[in-house]
This record gives sequence, C-alpha cells and structure tokens, in this order.
Amino acid sequence: MTEFTTTSKELYKNFKAVSFAMSGEKTRFYLCGACLDYDGEDLKLTATDGNRLHSIKLNWSKPDNLQPFQHIIPAKFVKDLIRCKPKKSNDDDGACVTIDGDNMAVNSIIFSYATRFVDGTYPDYTRVIPTINIEEVHTVRLNTGYLAEIGKAVALMEGGCENVILQLPKDNRDPILINDCEGNIFVQMPMSIK
Repeated sequence: MTEFTTTSKELYKNFKAVSFAMSGEKTRFYLCGACLDYDGEDLKLTATDGNRLHSIKLNWSKPDNLQPFQHIIPAKFVKDLIRCKPKKSNDDDGACVTIDGDNMAVNSIIFSYATRFVDGTYPDYTRVIPTINIEEVHTVRLNTGYLAEIGKAVALMEGGCENVILQLPKDNRDPILINDCEGNIFVQMPMSIK
C-alpha cells in the first residue's frame, strides 16, 4: 500500500487541469480517464484524447523508496472528485491518496471516494512531448484568461471553427494575431516576449 498526501484544493486543481483532455470515446477505454504515473523522479497526472494532451507534475508528498508505476484512473472517478470542489474556508484540509494493488482511495474531511484502476496500458505520451532547446525558443507570455476568452469567442462564431492560426510577432511590442477558419481576427497583446 502506498500513500500520498496533499490538500483538497490541490487535488481539485490537479484533476480539473487534466480533465479537459480526457477522451469520451468508449472504444478507446484506456484514454477515458487520467494516467497517474511515477517514473522514478516525477509524479505526474496526464490525460489525452489523441488530439490534445494535458500533463502536470504533482506536488503531493510521496513515500521514500517509491517504485515506478503507472495506473489509469477512470473518468467517472475524476469527474466525481472535481464535483467536490473545496470551499475557500477549507484552505488547508488534508487529502490522502491511497493506492493498494488495483485500487485507489481518496479521503479528506469533505469526501471519501474509492475506485478500481482501468485494466489497460496507457499510451507512451512522453513520445509526443517535444524536447526543446530553450535557447532556440521564441517565448511569448500571455494572459491565460484572455486566451481562454478568445477560444470561447471562436467557438461562438458561425461555422464553429475547431482550429485557429496563431501568428507570433517578430517584435516584442507587436500583438499576437489569432485567426479562425471564417476569417475572424482576435488580437492578444503579449505580456512579454523573450
């Protein structure tokens, strides 16, 4: 049996962050959930639907001498955890995540859930994450709230575009242009560019 400790707030944020990329396609059952993965160094939570991938490093306290593992947490369990959004007054209530064989339990003051892991192998998602030479990268810092609003605006347009073109400026004072398939243009001012 392995135990991890965190807070309810952190647990909520972690599962919410990857839930957007979980697949709903039942024929690919191994993608209908989130992968809890420990590679010997980092504890990660990852979800993908084949078109997008969200992977985050978890800051949960972990036991010494932890052996590498990979488990698929069912989508229903992830959604149930997200429904238990902690209240602001419960800032530091602890949450304990327990793994015992093919089972996982999450306990806090607010809730207690248990599930059985999905029987299957999660794809090797690390192969699609590009390795980047940081010195050759053109970094743009954006306000994520504004970027999310642009995504919502694109989705509302006639025709319902699913793809946009992101045009990065050559000069750090120029705006970033986002074009959708209907010719609509959205402008995002950079916070800073390096």
